[in-house]
Order: sequence, then C-alpha cells, then structure tokens
Amino acid sequence: MIGLTRKLWIVLLVLACAAFLSQWVRIRKLRAEGEQIRAELSQGKAARANEEQTRATSSQEEGRLRAEQSELNRLRAEVSQLRKDIKAAQLAATKRAREAAMTNSPAEPANPVQGYSANVRANVPFNQTLVTGGWKLPSGKHALFLFEPQAGGGADQVILQTHAVELSEQALATLGLDSLKTDSMETTAQLTLDETQARAILNDLLQTTGVDLLSFPRLSTLSGRQGQVKMAETGPMFDVVPTIAADGQSAELQITAQLPAIETSGPKKRPEKD
Repeated sequence: MIGLTRKLWIVLLVLACAAFLSQWVRIRKLRAEGEQIRAELSQGKAARANEEQTRATSSQEEGRLRAEQSELNRLRAEVSQLRKDIKAAQLAATKRAREAAMTNSPAEPANPVQGYSANVRANVPFNQTLVTGGWKLPSGKHALFLFEPQAGGGADQVILQTHAVELSEQALATLGLDSLKTDSMETTAQLTLDETQARAILNDLLQTTGVDLLSFPRLSTLSGRQGQVKMAETGPMFDVVPTIAADGQSAELQITAQLPAIETSGPKKRPEKD
C-alpha cells in the first residue's frame, strides 16, 4: 500500500513537472512571438516614418518648383512688357523726330537766291563729312559744300562746321570727288567722307593752286531745329535741320544749300579747326 502511494506521488510529480515544462516552453514561445511582433511593428513604424518624410520632402520640392516656375513666369512677363515699352518709346521718339523735322523743314526764303542749289538728306556719323554740290560754274570751276556734324555740349545740341570750295575739274578728279560734278544747276548728289579722308582733302585744297576755300561760321542748333547760315547778302547760304540718331553717334542732315549764279572767287581761307 505504501509503495503504491509513493508511485502515485511520483507519477503526480512527473505530470506536474511535465505540465510546468510545457507551460514554460509555451511562455518562451509566446515571448519570442511577442518580440518578433514588436520588431515588425517597429519596422513598420520606421517605414511609415520614412514614407511620411519622403512624402513631406517631395511635397516641399514640388512647392519649391512651383514657386520657381511662378517666379520665372513673372520675370518672363516683365521682360516681355519691358521690350514692349522700349519698342513703344523708340517708335514715339522716331515719330517725334519726324514730326519735328517736318515742322522745322527748311522754308523757302522770302527772296530766294536764283542760282545753284543742292537738296540732300543723309545720316552722317559725328566728325565725318558730307559733301554735295559739284555744279560747274561759268568760270569753269566746280563748287562744293562740305558739312561736318559734331556733338555739342548738350544732349540735344549739334554743331555744324561747313566749308564752300571752288576748284578746277582736274583738282576735283585728283581728290576723288569727280562723281559729284554736274552741269545742272540743281543736284541731290552726295558723298560721305570719314574724318581722315576729310582732313586729307582739306589739307590738299589748301595746298592746291587756284582753289578758293571758304569756312562758314560754326552753326550750333538743337536736334530737330532748323538752322541757317548766309554769307553776305548774295553769298552762298544753306539751311539745315539736324536730327540726332537714336544711338547718339550720328545725325540725319536735311540740307538745302544755295550758291548765287554769279562767279564768286573769294580769298583763300583756312578752315576753322576743332
């Protein structure tokens, strides 16, 4: 009986130990599963955080790009409007210059000089020289006018240095100006010389025998305003309307030059220098 009881207790103890061991294994398994779940949850949270960060960064980048595109569109609109304003200002300036030239175009003198005349219009860079005339006089010589526009002290001021010259046909050809000669009393022929060419021709004229060179007083006037110079009552004269070009480096000259139909041989004079 005692042996049976002992065996029963041993069986119960073994069963209890087996139950405890099974419970302990289950608990460890549950703990492992819990750790794995917590790790997966942590990874999920990190992934969601990264995704949210990426989404926020992408949203910021899109916002920055939209802002830059908006600024670029605004700058393009300003540039386009600025170009339109500049074009409108240039057109307005051109219109004003034309209106001024028409308003101040040379009028017929009260007692017009009967003789040789030249009517020319040309854009001449400052310090270069416009040559016109070329009429053949009764003396057999040819007469020329030389006009040199210069920038004045003011923004709209033009100074004009002018010479009148009588020279032989041979001298005309020697100086390379024979393309201007004409047998008519009216001409529109013109030739533009650069500064070096003009100075060389004036020096040659001073050294050539039989050449009569006359320097007019310098004329100072404003852009678009008429100016007139006349030498004595029946001497050579000219009217001019200079209009400064938009680049400020040249002037459009509208000139009417006249020479009496009488032989005029004046004293040889040196041209006024700058």
